[in-house]
Amino acid sequence: MPVLALKAGAGQLLFPPDIDVACNGVLAAVRSGEITEDRLDESVLRVLRVKEKVRGP
Repeated sequence: MPVLALKAGAGQLLFPPDIDVACNGVLAAVRSGEITEDRLDESVLRVLRVKEKVRGP
């Protein structure tokens, strides 16, 4: 499920039922090329931008 969520555009995974399964699944998907590192970078940047907006100047 975590891999599908990322492929569908989710920027972050909130409260996966089993964090180890989620991490290993995403790692395997990146290693196999199913999810690119660029896709993960997009998510990280999107989350960081939102955090910056919330935090303010």
